[in-house]
Amino acid sequence: MTVIHYLKRKFFPLLTCLIIHIIRLFTSCFRTVEKLKWQKQLLHIINQSEDEKIALAVDVSTDDYSIETISNIISLFNTVKEETPLLLADYKIRDITNTKEAKNITFHTHGRASYTEALEWGQERGLEKLFYITDVTGHFWEDLKIDYEVIWLIPDKFKPLVPFGKTLNLV
Repeated sequence: MTVIHYLKRKFFPLLTCLIIHIIRLFTSCFRTVEKLKWQKQLLHIINQSEDEKIALAVDVSTDDYSIETISNIISLFNTVKEETPLLLADYKIRDITNTKEAKNITFHTHGRASYTEALEWGQERGLEKLFYITDVTGHFWEDLKIDYEVIWLIPDKFKPLVPFGKTLNLV
């Protein structure tokens, strides 16, 4: 047996195993970067809005989505722009607080949502931008006119059609 044959027999399986582990490591790192994609986008948008009058609204008509993710988003807003107004609504406004005071949010399971009151609230407060965590399956009043930007934060993979504003999927 030649030295080359011996080395192939002894080290080729080890080299193959090492290459497989390196590929898995790079794949895992890529997935982590992909998972952080929406967080980076959201942070960028919030930072761009630092000097604007903004608010965060949360659709509490369902508990189908990660409460931890929603809590983390509220914390992110509070870190970047402390005491951002926070509106909790389903088919009506349930609570108005701020991101610093938000503690235990009550989510309902009826699934009925209407965005009219929350959007009118933003209009009355002279908002420049409203971030709305929702699946956008609720009701829109067709004649509603708003003159501020709405960023729909969708806690799912699907991309719903929105009547105005921009969407950002939180997955």
